[in-house]
Amino acid sequence: MQRKRLFIPVILLIQILTTHVFAYNYKDQLDSTKSEIYERIEESVKTGRNYAELSDIYDKGYYSKEELDVIERKIEVDTQAAIDAFLKDHPEIYWLKFGEGGVGVNYNIETIGSLNIVADVFFQIVTDEKYEGRLEEMNKALWDYINEFDVYGENRYEKVKSIHDRWIEMVEYGGDFIYSHEAVGALVYGKTVCDGYAKAFKLLCDRERIPNVLVIGKGITSDGREENHMWNYVQMDDGNWYAVDVTWDDQEPISYDYFLAGSKTNSFGKTHLPNGDFSGISKYIFTYPPLEENAYVLQSEEPSEEEVPKERTVDAENKESNGIGKYVAVAFGVCLLGIVFVFVRRK
Repeated sequence: MQRKRLFIPVILLIQILTTHVFAYNYKDQLDSTKSEIYERIEESVKTGRNYAELSDIYDKGYYSKEELDVIERKIEVDTQAAIDAFLKDHPEIYWLKFGEGGVGVNYNIETIGSLNIVADVFFQIVTDEKYEGRLEEMNKALWDYINEFDVYGENRYEKVKSIHDRWIEMVEYGGDFIYSHEAVGALVYGKTVCDGYAKAFKLLCDRERIPNVLVIGKGITSDGREENHMWNYVQMDDGNWYAVDVTWDDQEPISYDYFLAGSKTNSFGKTHLPNGDFSGISKYIFTYPPLEENAYVLQSEEPSEEEVPKERTVDAENKESNGIGKYVAVAFGVCLLGIVFVFVRRK
C-alpha cells in the first residue's frame, strides 16, 4: 500500500496542539505501549500523514506460532484501545472513516521455517468520503464557532451553566442529518443528537479549561425504553465529578434536572448506565471518574459566622479587656522603674 501525506488544515493542527491539557483523560488509562500508539496517531494527525508507523514496537525478532498468536492479539487490542481513547479525548477529530477500507492496523507476517517475523506494522488513517473536498471549510467553521462562542461567568459553575444554557438555546435535536452524530453537525449546522450535544459541550468546556469527559452508555427513557446515549461528566472546583446531560435538559423551558447531577439526583444512576467498552467489541474497557452521589451545590464566597476564624472571634470578644491590659502593663513598668530608682539611691 502506498503511504502518502494527508492534508489537514493548519487551523485544525493548531487547535489539537493547544487543547486537552487537563488532569483527566482516557489516555491516562493506557499502558506504555498503548500510550505510545496513541501519541503516534495524534502526531500523524497533526502532521498530516495518513499512517502511524508502529513496526519498531512489535518487530522484536522471531516468534513461534504460539507467540505469534499472542502478539497478533496484542496488536489488535493495543491499537483499538489507543484509537478509542484518542477519539473520546479529541471529539474535534470527526472525519475518520471506519469499517471496510477505514482506519485500522495493518501488518505483514514473514515466515521462515517454524518462526515468524512481524513486519510493516502501521495504523492507517483514512478520511470519510462524505468530508472529502469540504474538510478545510468545515474545520474552519467549527473552530470559528468554538472560539467565538460567548461564555459568561466568574467561576466554574457560572461558566458551565452558561455553556449549558446557551448551547441548548442554539441547537435543535434532529437525527436525520448526515453530520448529526458529530460536534461539527451540532456547532456548524445547529442540528444534532445526543452524541453531538455531548461532543460540542466537551469542546466548549475544553476551551474554558474545565475538566470534563465524554460518557457513553444506555439511557433509560421515562417509558422504560433503553437507548444508546452519550453525556458528560464535569469536575467542579470542589474536586468532585458531576453529570451533565445537555440532551435531556433541552426542554421548554430549559431543564436543570440533569445539570451537575449526582448519581442519586433524579435517579440519574438508574436512568444513565455508563459503558466503558467504547468500540463495542470488548477489546478494552475504560473506567469513568467516580460520580458524586448528590448534585453540585454552589458554595457561597462570603464566609458565614461559623466560618469566621476562631482567633478573630476571641479577639473581638476580648477587645475591651485587651485595652485594659495595655494600661496594666504601663503601670507595672512605672512601678518597676520606681523600685529600681529607690534601690539605687539607697546604695
